[in-house]
Amino acid sequence: MNADEIIALLDRKTDYQLNLFNREFDAVIKRLSDLVILSAVNQIKDPINFDVVFNGLLVESGFYALINDFIDNSYDKTYDEIIELLKLSGIDLTFDSTDLETIRQLKLFDLETFTNIGTQAGSQLKKDLFKYSLSNLSNAEIADNIRLALIDTPLAKYAKTYAETSINNFQQQVIDSKVEGIEGLVYIYRGPTPDKKIRDFCKCVINQNKYYDKSDGIKLKNDKRRKWNCRHKVIPITETFAISEGYEKGKFTC
Repeated sequence: MNADEIIALLDRKTDYQLNLFNREFDAVIKRLSDLVILSAVNQIKDPINFDVVFNGLLVESGFYALINDFIDNSYDKTYDEIIELLKLSGIDLTFDSTDLETIRQLKLFDLETFTNIGTQAGSQLKKDLFKYSLSNLSNAEIADNIRLALIDTPLAKYAKTYAETSINNFQQQVIDSKVEGIEGLVYIYRGPTPDKKIRDFCKCVINQNKYYDKSDGIKLKNDKRRKWNCRHKVIPITETFAISEGYEKGKFTC
């Protein structure tokens, strides 16, 4: 396979894992909503510990099981493509015990991110429930309001975005960790081509068809315009391979 075919395969595998996550997440939110409504009505006279109760509901709904499976298993589906992409780019590497520890730390960081949005949702719902406890709302009205409040939490609104962003960032971080300390590499921007639906920033970089030094590669990788849901990768390669692929040396200007 050439580089574009490897990236396309990596993208298809990522899409498949995200589709699995999104379907199960929708089911989790449905279960969580039912549990939250029931618990909120039961806790209305004593809402002070509802954040603790909510954490238990996250467990019962399957939220943490889904996140653990996504991070522990879905993340691991594209290692072969990453190695093949680096090898094709002139960097012949394999995973070793040091990589395993790096990967473990990366996963722990993402697990903490998902745990935090669960904790934030619990705190937000506790405040809402305390407010309802001081009102004259009926149980039915409390149930409807807490359901809407759950839908408005970052947990419900943004977990899918976090999932897509985190799995793509993980792939980039694995690539970065594999080439750390290797001198003389240059960087190109690869991923979905401009004929696909991509943001203008990514289209600009791809259409320039440049390769960059390490400084510009880091600027490109950290540009805030590609912070969320970006499928493109900043790929380290040898300069010889970059030239053979038709890239020209340039500066990051988009």
